[in-house]
Amino acid sequence: MRGPLVGITLDAGLHDLARKYNVTLEAITLQTRHIVDEMNRKGHKIDSIYMSGEQAKNIPLMQRFADTCGMPVVLPFDHAGAVVLGATMLGRFASEAQGKRAMGEKEQGEALWKIMVRLDFVSEATLIG
Repeated sequence: MRGPLVGITLDAGLHDLARKYNVTLEAITLQTRHIVDEMNRKGHKIDSIYMSGEQAKNIPLMQRFADTCGMPVVLPFDHAGAVVLGATMLGRFASEAQGKRAMGEKEQGEALWKIMVRLDFVSEATLIG
């Protein structure tokens, strides 16, 4: 992960920057826990987190997600390829749905699930937590 620090003074050099980085990671994981807790409270059942993209390479962050949220974090074998795979799934869904009658929410979910099962490669994933 990368991003700018704007408007912040570094009080003690590199040590202070490392502390701010650590606090930022903690804030991200706590925000994620809040979202997961709220969704579970409202009837969803989230018991694992699937990560992809550049942040999936940050193993200490992934471990922190697992510890803070109290659930495993699943990482794809190819973190960049997982993003492309997700786009492929949505493209296939759009292609298959084109020209058909409007689907209800449940029917959309079932159609997406079938596509994910056909295209997913979870057996090549890493489990943290």
